[in-house]
Amino acid sequence: MIGGPRGLEAVVLVYVALLPLSHLATFSVAGAMANASDLLLAGLVGMGLWSALRDGSKGAWSFSAAQALPYLVLALFGLWAALSGLWGYHPGFAAAKGGAYVALGLGAWVVARSGIPWERVADAWLVGATLALTWLYAAWVAGMLGWAPVATERALYFAGAVHGLPFPRPRGPFLHPNLLGDFLVVTAALLWARWPVLREQIPGAARAGALLLALTLFLTFGSAWVGAGILMVFWAVRTVRERGPDTGIQGIPWRAAAGVAGALGLLMAGGTLLGMLVPLELRTGPLSITTDGLRARIWASATQAVLEAPLLGVGAAPFLAETWGPEGGIRGFALWDAHSVYLSVVGQFGLVGLFLVGTGVGMVVYRLAAIPGRLGRGKVAVLAALAAVALHGVGAAVEDFRHVWLLLGMAGLMSTRPGGEGEASQHGP
Repeated sequence: MIGGPRGLEAVVLVYVALLPLSHLATFSVAGAMANASDLLLAGLVGMGLWSALRDGSKGAWSFSAAQALPYLVLALFGLWAALSGLWGYHPGFAAAKGGAYVALGLGAWVVARSGIPWERVADAWLVGATLALTWLYAAWVAGMLGWAPVATERALYFAGAVHGLPFPRPRGPFLHPNLLGDFLVVTAALLWARWPVLREQIPGAARAGALLLALTLFLTFGSAWVGAGILMVFWAVRTVRERGPDTGIQGIPWRAAAGVAGALGLLMAGGTLLGMLVPLELRTGPLSITTDGLRARIWASATQAVLEAPLLGVGAAPFLAETWGPEGGIRGFALWDAHSVYLSVVGQFGLVGLFLVGTGVGMVVYRLAAIPGRLGRGKVAVLAALAAVALHGVGAAVEDFRHVWLLLGMAGLMSTRPGGEGEASQHGP
Protein backbone atom coordinates (compact mmCIF):
# COMPACT_ATOMS: atom_id res chain seq x y z
CA MET A 1 0.00 0.00 0.00
CA ILE A 2 1.78 3.09 -1.24
CA GLY A 3 0.18 5.39 1.31
CA GLY A 4 0.63 3.02 4.23
CA PRO A 5 3.38 2.64 6.82
CA ARG A 6 5.85 0.95 4.45
CA GLY A 7 5.41 3.60 1.77
CA LEU A 8 5.88 6.48 4.19
CA GLU A 9 8.85 4.79 5.83
CA ALA A 10 10.58 4.43 2.47
CA VAL A 11 9.95 8.08 1.59
CA VAL A 12 11.27 9.29 4.96
CA LEU A 13 14.42 7.19 4.77
CA VAL A 14 15.14 8.23 1.17
CA TYR A 15 14.66 11.89 2.09
CA VAL A 16 17.04 11.59 5.03
CA ALA A 17 19.70 9.71 3.06
CA LEU A 18 19.61 12.03 0.03
CA LEU A 19 19.31 15.31 1.95
CA PRO A 20 23.05 16.21 1.85
CA LEU A 21 23.75 15.35 -1.80
CA SER A 22 20.53 17.02 -2.96
CA HIS A 23 22.11 20.37 -1.98
CA LEU A 24 24.25 20.05 -5.12
CA ALA A 25 21.32 21.08 -7.34
CA THR A 26 20.54 24.68 -6.36
CA PHE A 27 18.20 27.20 -7.93
CA SER A 28 16.67 30.56 -7.08
CA VAL A 29 13.00 31.09 -6.17
CA ALA A 30 12.14 34.80 -5.98
CA GLY A 31 15.71 35.47 -4.85
CA ALA A 32 15.68 32.73 -2.19
CA MET A 33 18.16 29.88 -2.59
CA ALA A 34 16.46 26.50 -2.95
CA ASN A 35 17.84 23.06 -3.77
CA ALA A 36 16.71 19.61 -4.79
CA SER A 37 16.08 18.62 -1.17
CA ASP A 38 13.11 20.97 -1.25
CA LEU A 39 11.62 18.93 -4.09
CA LEU A 40 12.15 15.77 -2.04
CA LEU A 41 10.56 17.58 0.90
CA ALA A 42 7.45 18.27 -1.15
CA GLY A 43 7.12 14.56 -1.82
CA LEU A 44 7.67 13.76 1.85
CA VAL A 45 4.99 16.21 2.99
CA GLY A 46 2.57 14.98 0.35
CA MET A 47 3.03 11.35 1.39
CA GLY A 48 2.73 12.26 5.07
CA LEU A 49 -0.50 14.20 4.58
CA TRP A 50 -1.98 11.40 2.46
CA SER A 51 -1.07 8.80 5.07
CA ALA A 52 -2.51 10.91 7.89
CA LEU A 53 -5.80 11.38 6.04
CA ARG A 54 -5.96 7.71 5.06
CA ASP A 55 -5.11 6.16 8.41
CA GLY A 56 -6.38 8.74 10.88
CA SER A 57 -5.42 7.80 14.42
CA LYS A 58 -5.23 4.03 14.00
CA GLY A 59 -2.51 1.86 15.46
CA ALA A 60 1.09 3.01 15.05
CA TRP A 61 -0.14 6.11 13.27
CA SER A 62 -1.64 7.67 16.37
CA PHE A 63 -0.24 11.13 16.87
CA SER A 64 -2.15 13.35 19.25
CA ALA A 65 -2.87 17.01 18.71
CA ALA A 66 -0.58 17.83 21.63
CA GLN A 67 2.26 15.94 19.97
CA ALA A 68 1.63 17.75 16.68
CA LEU A 69 1.41 21.18 18.32
CA PRO A 70 5.15 22.05 18.17
CA TYR A 71 5.21 21.49 14.43
CA LEU A 72 2.00 23.46 13.96
CA VAL A 73 3.69 26.37 15.75
CA LEU A 74 6.74 26.04 13.48
CA ALA A 75 4.45 26.02 10.44
CA LEU A 76 2.77 29.16 11.81
CA PHE A 77 6.21 30.74 11.92
CA GLY A 78 6.44 30.01 8.19
CA LEU A 79 3.09 31.70 7.62
CA TRP A 80 4.28 34.70 9.64
CA ALA A 81 7.45 34.86 7.53
CA ALA A 82 5.34 34.85 4.36
CA LEU A 83 3.06 37.58 5.76
CA SER A 84 6.11 39.73 6.52
CA GLY A 85 6.18 40.56 2.82
CA LEU A 86 3.17 42.81 3.45
CA TRP A 87 5.31 45.28 5.41
CA GLY A 88 8.78 44.29 4.20
CA TYR A 89 10.80 45.27 1.17
CA HIS A 90 10.87 41.87 -0.58
CA PRO A 91 7.34 40.37 -0.82
CA GLY A 92 8.30 37.69 -3.33
CA PHE A 93 11.29 36.65 -1.25
CA ALA A 94 9.09 36.58 1.88
CA ALA A 95 6.54 34.31 0.18
CA ALA A 96 9.30 31.91 -0.92
CA LYS A 97 10.99 31.81 2.50
CA GLY A 98 7.70 31.53 4.36
CA GLY A 99 6.53 28.70 2.13
CA ALA A 100 9.82 26.89 2.70
CA TYR A 101 9.49 27.19 6.49
CA VAL A 102 5.93 25.88 6.36
CA ALA A 103 7.11 22.89 4.31
CA LEU A 104 10.07 22.26 6.63
CA GLY A 105 7.81 22.37 9.67
CA LEU A 106 5.37 19.94 8.04
CA GLY A 107 8.27 17.73 6.97
CA ALA A 108 9.52 17.57 10.57
CA TRP A 109 5.96 16.64 11.61
CA VAL A 110 5.85 13.83 9.04
CA VAL A 111 9.14 12.41 10.36
CA ALA A 112 7.94 12.73 13.96
CA ARG A 113 4.67 10.86 13.32
CA SER A 114 6.09 8.30 10.89
CA GLY A 115 6.39 5.58 13.54
CA ILE A 116 9.85 4.52 12.30
CA PRO A 117 12.35 3.41 14.96
CA TRP A 118 14.74 6.30 15.47
CA GLU A 119 17.69 3.97 14.90
CA ARG A 120 16.66 3.47 11.28
CA VAL A 121 16.42 7.20 10.70
CA ALA A 122 19.83 7.72 12.31
CA ASP A 123 21.31 5.02 10.08
CA ALA A 124 19.82 6.70 7.00
CA TRP A 125 21.41 9.97 8.17
CA LEU A 126 24.79 8.24 8.43
CA VAL A 127 24.34 6.80 4.93
CA GLY A 128 23.68 10.32 3.64
CA ALA A 129 26.79 11.64 5.39
CA THR A 130 28.84 8.81 3.87
CA LEU A 131 27.58 9.68 0.38
CA ALA A 132 28.36 13.37 0.93
CA LEU A 133 31.91 12.74 2.17
CA THR A 134 32.57 10.25 -0.63
CA TRP A 135 31.49 12.81 -3.19
CA LEU A 136 33.57 15.53 -1.53
CA TYR A 137 36.86 13.63 -1.57
CA ALA A 138 36.22 12.10 -4.99
CA ALA A 139 35.71 15.60 -6.39
CA TRP A 140 38.79 16.87 -4.54
CA VAL A 141 41.00 14.11 -5.94
CA ALA A 142 39.51 14.46 -9.42
CA GLY A 143 40.35 18.17 -9.36
CA MET A 144 43.94 17.54 -8.27
CA LEU A 145 44.31 15.12 -11.18
CA GLY A 146 42.80 17.66 -13.56
CA TRP A 147 39.78 15.48 -14.35
CA ALA A 148 36.92 17.54 -12.92
CA PRO A 149 37.91 21.11 -12.00
CA VAL A 150 34.27 22.23 -11.93
CA ALA A 151 33.37 19.56 -9.39
CA THR A 152 36.36 20.51 -7.27
CA GLU A 153 35.38 24.17 -7.37
CA ARG A 154 31.95 23.15 -6.13
CA ALA A 155 33.32 20.93 -3.37
CA LEU A 156 35.85 23.42 -1.97
CA TYR A 157 35.56 26.99 -0.72
CA PHE A 158 38.02 29.71 -1.67
CA ALA A 159 36.56 32.76 0.09
CA GLY A 160 35.64 33.75 3.62
CA ALA A 161 37.25 35.53 6.54
CA VAL A 162 40.02 32.98 7.27
CA HIS A 163 43.29 33.54 5.43
CA GLY A 164 46.60 31.72 5.25
CA LEU A 165 45.38 28.15 5.64
CA PRO A 166 47.67 25.58 3.98
CA PHE A 167 44.63 23.71 2.67
CA PRO A 168 41.33 24.67 1.02
CA ARG A 169 38.26 24.58 3.21
CA PRO A 170 35.80 21.87 2.11
CA ARG A 171 32.11 22.61 1.75
CA GLY A 172 31.08 19.34 0.12
CA PRO A 173 27.64 19.42 -1.48
CA PHE A 174 26.69 22.44 0.63
CA LEU A 175 27.26 26.10 -0.17
CA HIS A 176 29.53 26.97 2.75
CA PRO A 177 32.00 25.21 5.10
CA ASN A 178 30.02 26.35 8.15
CA LEU A 179 26.93 24.56 6.82
CA LEU A 180 28.95 21.41 6.15
CA GLY A 181 30.49 21.70 9.60
CA ASP A 182 27.11 22.00 11.31
CA PHE A 183 25.85 18.94 9.44
CA LEU A 184 28.96 17.00 10.48
CA VAL A 185 28.53 17.99 14.13
CA VAL A 186 25.01 16.57 14.15
CA THR A 187 26.28 13.51 12.27
CA ALA A 188 28.97 12.99 14.91
CA ALA A 189 26.31 12.98 17.62
CA LEU A 190 24.23 10.39 15.77
CA LEU A 191 27.33 8.31 15.03
CA TRP A 192 28.04 8.21 18.76
CA ALA A 193 24.44 7.16 19.38
CA ARG A 194 24.79 4.21 17.00
CA TRP A 195 28.42 3.43 17.82
CA PRO A 196 27.91 0.26 19.90
CA VAL A 197 25.99 -1.40 17.05
CA LEU A 198 28.31 -0.15 14.29
CA ARG A 199 31.39 -1.15 16.27
CA GLU A 200 30.10 -4.71 16.45
CA GLN A 201 28.76 -5.01 12.90
CA ILE A 202 31.26 -3.00 10.82
CA PRO A 203 34.15 -2.11 13.14
CA GLY A 204 36.68 -1.17 10.46
CA ALA A 205 34.27 0.94 8.43
CA ALA A 206 32.92 2.59 11.56
CA ARG A 207 36.37 3.67 12.75
CA ALA A 208 37.40 4.84 9.28
CA GLY A 209 34.19 6.83 8.93
CA ALA A 210 34.65 8.44 12.34
CA LEU A 211 38.22 9.48 11.49
CA LEU A 212 37.17 10.88 8.11
CA LEU A 213 34.33 12.81 9.72
CA ALA A 214 36.66 14.30 12.33
CA LEU A 215 39.25 15.22 9.67
CA THR A 216 36.65 16.91 7.47
CA LEU A 217 35.20 18.84 10.40
CA PHE A 218 38.71 20.05 11.24
CA LEU A 219 39.32 21.15 7.65
CA THR A 220 36.15 23.28 7.60
CA PHE A 221 37.93 25.63 10.02
CA GLY A 222 34.75 27.53 10.75
CA SER A 223 32.07 28.52 13.20
CA ALA A 224 30.73 24.96 13.54
CA TRP A 225 33.71 24.21 15.77
CA VAL A 226 31.61 25.80 18.51
CA GLY A 227 29.16 22.94 18.21
CA ALA A 228 31.96 20.37 18.10
CA GLY A 229 33.27 21.74 21.37
CA ILE A 230 29.86 21.39 22.98
CA LEU A 231 29.64 17.77 21.83
CA MET A 232 32.96 17.09 23.55
CA VAL A 233 31.62 18.61 26.76
CA PHE A 234 28.48 16.48 26.56
CA TRP A 235 30.59 13.35 26.03
CA ALA A 236 32.75 14.25 29.01
CA VAL A 237 29.78 14.78 31.32
CA ARG A 238 28.13 11.59 30.12
CA THR A 239 31.30 9.59 30.68
CA VAL A 240 31.87 10.94 34.18
CA ARG A 241 28.26 10.24 35.15
CA GLU A 242 28.03 6.73 33.71
CA ARG A 243 31.49 5.22 34.20
CA GLY A 244 33.52 4.55 37.26
CA PRO A 245 37.28 5.09 37.59
CA ASP A 246 37.94 2.04 35.45
CA THR A 247 40.78 1.83 32.96
CA GLY A 248 39.85 3.28 29.62
CA ILE A 249 41.87 4.07 26.51
CA GLN A 250 45.51 2.94 26.55
CA GLY A 251 45.44 2.65 30.32
CA ILE A 252 44.12 6.17 30.85
CA PRO A 253 41.18 6.26 33.33
CA TRP A 254 37.91 7.25 31.68
CA ARG A 255 37.33 10.10 34.10
CA ALA A 256 40.72 11.63 33.30
CA ALA A 257 40.15 11.25 29.56
CA ALA A 258 36.70 12.80 29.91
CA GLY A 259 38.10 15.72 31.88
CA VAL A 260 40.71 16.44 29.21
CA ALA A 261 38.10 16.14 26.45
CA GLY A 262 35.72 18.47 28.28
CA ALA A 263 38.43 21.07 28.81
CA LEU A 264 39.45 20.88 25.15
CA GLY A 265 35.80 21.21 24.15
CA LEU A 266 35.38 24.38 26.18
CA LEU A 267 38.63 25.73 24.74
CA MET A 268 37.49 24.94 21.19
CA ALA A 269 34.07 26.52 21.66
CA GLY A 270 35.44 29.60 23.41
CA GLY A 271 38.33 30.07 20.99
CA THR A 272 36.02 29.80 17.99
CA LEU A 273 33.62 32.35 19.43
CA LEU A 274 36.57 34.67 20.10
CA GLY A 275 37.78 34.25 16.52
CA MET A 276 34.35 35.31 15.27
CA LEU A 277 34.45 38.54 17.21
CA VAL A 278 38.01 39.83 17.04
CA PRO A 279 40.78 39.57 14.44
CA LEU A 280 43.28 36.86 15.37
CA GLU A 281 46.68 35.90 14.02
CA LEU A 282 48.12 32.46 14.63
CA ARG A 283 51.77 31.86 13.71
CA THR A 284 53.27 28.38 13.54
CA GLY A 285 56.61 28.22 11.77
CA PRO A 286 56.14 29.49 8.22
CA LEU A 287 52.34 29.50 8.54
CA SER A 288 50.41 32.65 9.41
CA ILE A 289 46.67 32.13 9.76
CA THR A 290 44.50 35.19 10.30
CA THR A 291 40.80 35.81 10.87
CA ASP A 292 38.99 39.06 10.20
CA GLY A 293 36.66 38.86 13.22
CA LEU A 294 33.83 40.38 11.22
CA ARG A 295 30.89 39.19 13.23
CA ALA A 296 30.95 42.01 15.74
CA ARG A 297 30.57 44.53 12.89
CA ILE A 298 27.95 42.40 11.13
CA TRP A 299 25.95 42.05 14.34
CA ALA A 300 26.15 45.78 14.99
CA SER A 301 24.79 46.48 11.52
CA ALA A 302 22.07 43.82 11.78
CA THR A 303 20.98 45.24 15.12
CA GLN A 304 19.79 48.34 13.28
CA ALA A 305 17.13 46.19 11.61
CA VAL A 306 16.04 44.92 15.01
CA LEU A 307 15.76 48.47 16.35
CA GLU A 308 13.83 49.59 13.28
CA ALA A 309 10.95 47.16 13.88
CA PRO A 310 11.42 45.13 17.07
CA LEU A 311 7.90 43.65 17.22
CA LEU A 312 7.16 42.74 13.59
CA GLY A 313 10.63 42.84 12.05
CA VAL A 314 11.58 44.45 8.76
CA GLY A 315 10.28 41.47 6.81
CA ALA A 316 12.06 38.56 5.15
CA ALA A 317 15.18 39.85 3.45
CA PRO A 318 18.25 38.27 1.83
CA PHE A 319 20.54 40.69 3.71
CA LEU A 320 20.31 42.42 7.07
CA ALA A 321 23.77 43.93 7.39
CA GLU A 322 26.21 46.03 5.41
CA THR A 323 29.77 46.31 6.58
CA TRP A 324 33.33 46.36 5.41
CA GLY A 325 34.98 43.00 4.89
CA PRO A 326 36.19 40.41 2.40
CA GLU A 327 33.73 39.10 -0.15
CA GLY A 328 34.94 36.97 -3.02
CA GLY A 329 38.52 38.07 -2.40
CA ILE A 330 37.63 41.77 -2.75
CA ARG A 331 37.82 44.00 0.30
CA GLY A 332 35.15 46.63 0.57
CA PHE A 333 31.57 47.10 1.69
CA ALA A 334 29.47 43.98 1.32
CA LEU A 335 25.96 42.83 2.15
CA TRP A 336 25.57 40.02 4.67
CA ASP A 337 22.93 37.98 6.41
CA ALA A 338 22.83 38.53 10.17
CA HIS A 339 25.38 35.74 10.86
CA SER A 340 23.31 34.84 13.94
CA VAL A 341 20.06 32.92 14.02
CA TYR A 342 18.77 35.06 16.88
CA LEU A 343 19.48 38.39 15.20
CA SER A 344 18.29 36.96 11.88
CA VAL A 345 14.91 35.87 13.21
CA VAL A 346 14.27 38.99 15.31
CA GLY A 347 15.54 41.33 12.60
CA GLN A 348 13.37 39.85 9.88
CA PHE A 349 10.33 38.61 11.80
CA GLY A 350 10.46 40.52 15.07
CA LEU A 351 9.74 39.31 18.56
CA VAL A 352 6.61 37.61 17.23
CA GLY A 353 8.73 35.42 14.95
CA LEU A 354 11.21 34.68 17.73
CA PHE A 355 8.34 33.68 20.02
CA LEU A 356 6.93 31.27 17.44
CA VAL A 357 10.28 29.63 16.69
CA GLY A 358 11.29 29.50 20.35
CA THR A 359 7.96 28.02 21.40
CA GLY A 360 7.99 25.34 18.70
CA VAL A 361 11.58 24.29 19.29
CA GLY A 362 11.18 24.55 23.06
CA MET A 363 8.21 22.17 23.05
CA VAL A 364 10.11 19.64 20.93
CA VAL A 365 13.11 19.76 23.29
CA TYR A 366 10.95 19.62 26.42
CA ARG A 367 9.04 16.54 25.22
CA LEU A 368 12.27 14.71 24.44
CA ALA A 369 13.95 15.71 27.68
CA ALA A 370 10.86 14.68 29.67
CA ILE A 371 11.00 11.03 28.58
CA PRO A 372 11.17 9.14 31.89
CA GLY A 373 13.98 6.78 32.75
CA ARG A 374 17.73 6.85 32.40
CA LEU A 375 19.10 8.81 29.46
CA GLY A 376 19.88 6.53 26.55
CA ARG A 377 22.47 7.19 23.88
CA GLY A 378 19.92 8.32 21.31
CA LYS A 379 18.29 10.84 23.60
CA VAL A 380 21.62 12.21 24.79
CA ALA A 381 22.88 12.45 21.20
CA VAL A 382 19.87 14.38 19.89
CA LEU A 383 19.78 16.74 22.89
CA ALA A 384 23.52 17.33 22.53
CA ALA A 385 23.15 17.96 18.80
CA LEU A 386 20.33 20.46 19.42
CA ALA A 387 22.47 22.24 22.03
CA ALA A 388 25.41 22.34 19.60
CA VAL A 389 23.21 23.82 16.87
CA ALA A 390 21.76 26.37 19.30
CA LEU A 391 25.22 27.60 20.29
CA HIS A 392 26.46 27.55 16.71
CA GLY A 393 23.44 29.71 15.96
CA VAL A 394 25.09 32.54 17.89
CA GLY A 395 27.43 32.96 14.92
CA ALA A 396 25.43 31.51 12.01
CA ALA A 397 21.90 31.93 10.64
CA VAL A 398 20.97 28.26 11.03
CA GLU A 399 17.22 28.73 10.53
CA ASP A 400 17.73 27.93 6.84
CA PHE A 401 19.69 24.73 7.47
CA ARG A 402 17.46 21.90 6.25
CA HIS A 403 19.12 19.29 8.42
CA VAL A 404 18.27 21.28 11.56
CA TRP A 405 14.55 20.98 10.79
CA LEU A 406 15.06 17.28 10.14
CA LEU A 407 16.76 16.97 13.53
CA LEU A 408 13.65 18.49 15.13
CA GLY A 409 11.61 15.80 13.40
CA MET A 410 13.91 13.11 14.78
CA ALA A 411 13.54 14.55 18.27
CA GLY A 412 9.76 14.36 17.96
CA LEU A 413 9.96 10.83 16.59
CA MET A 414 12.11 9.76 19.51
CA SER A 415 9.72 11.26 22.06
CA THR A 416 6.59 9.72 20.54
CA ARG A 417 7.88 6.32 19.38
CA PRO A 418 11.10 5.68 21.29
CA GLY A 419 11.92 2.31 19.70
CA GLY A 420 15.26 1.24 21.15
CA GLU A 421 15.23 4.36 23.29
CA GLY A 422 12.61 2.74 25.48
CA GLU A 423 15.36 0.37 26.62
CA ALA A 424 17.75 3.20 27.34
CA SER A 425 20.62 1.05 28.45
CA GLN A 426 20.42 -1.71 25.85
CA HIS A 427 23.69 -0.68 24.25
CA GLY A 428 25.51 0.39 27.36
CA PRO A 429 26.72 3.89 28.29
